[in-house]
Amino acid sequence: MSEVERYWIDPSRLVQEGWHQDDTCVVKDWAYDRVVAERDALQALLTAAENELDRCKSMALMIEEKEWAEHVGKGPISYRVESAFTQLHNELSDSRQSLTAADERTDVLESAAKEMLRIAGIANQGSQAYNRAIVNLHSALNQLDGGGDEA
Repeated sequence: MSEVERYWIDPSRLVQEGWHQDDTCVVKDWAYDRVVAERDALQALLTAAENELDRCKSMALMIEEKEWAEHVGKGPISYRVESAFTQLHNELSDSRQSLTAADERTDVLESAAKEMLRIAGIANQGSQAYNRAIVNLHSALNQLDGGGDEA
């Protein structure tokens, strides 16, 4: 903020009523106007910053409540925060879809392996390679179910 030159005058020269004897410091009107304009500009910047903060708080609350709506950010900071949240939200959604597809493929493979074991048990083949394959299938199925490597 700009410095304002102050002038001290004799209290007897003060014309306006209500002045106290200690109020003998005055400033030129153009200096006063300049300081008021600077104050108003700073107040406008503060108000804009507070509005940005409010929008960011609103977005954080939406995230906490697991709700998300775009077009909340209006200023440069809240717009960047919104863009980052939106990108994370979209990436999380894509990851969930990929995981669901992988789970579905695993379910199909697990069903096929169990059916192969069922048929193999009926056939009761005794070759060593066949028995190793059956042990490996059991091991893979145990791992899918969260078990160990046991057959």
